[in-house]
Amino acid sequence: MVGKLAESINEISPTPYLDDIGWIVHRISFVRDRPFAYLEYTDTKVALRLLLQYYYQDSGIRAKVLATFTPTEHGEWELDHGKDLDSQQQLVNFIFDGDAKQWVPEQTSNNK
Repeated sequence: MVGKLAESINEISPTPYLDDIGWIVHRISFVRDRPFAYLEYTDTKVALRLLLQYYYQDSGIRAKVLATFTPTEHGEWELDHGKDLDSQQQLVNFIFDGDAKQWVPEQTSNNK
């Protein structure tokens, strides 16, 4: 699931990428026990975050963007469009390990 969402970011993101390589997802945070995920991604020029609802359809994964975010000067995310979830949601974070070339659970106590 993690890899499929990451691979689909160029189609999912409502913002067009500026670089020739397209969008690259570096963190996915799944909401525990709910079909929602936050994706943090970049095109090497712009960093963005989005909240999406995902579901399976026709033997593939589909996603609907519910909110978009931009980074603040203080390293947090500011809501641009849509509605964020309740901040009390428990998240399960994954990051991409470039050396191993796979998604791995992120070892952190900061959930959001």
